[in-house]
Amino acid sequence: MRTTDKSLRALCEGAVCVAMSLVLSYLELNFAWAQGGSVDLVMVPLIIFAVRWGLGWGLGPGWHAGC
Repeated sequence: MRTTDKSLRALCEGAVCVAMSLVLSYLELNFAWAQGGSVDLVMVPLIIFAVRWGLGWGLGPGWHAGC
């Protein structure tokens, strides 16, 4: 696979992961926690993307989803 194909694939996967984290931000798991609080599933697709593509590629989608 050529370098441009890899970077295009990483860019598209990053965009999909940001979209999935946006959708997951509307879900909230409500359990009886000891100190209150909630669990968000927003970071799951971003962490999977960062583990798959590395730190350099993982910072971009993480920054876009955080803003």
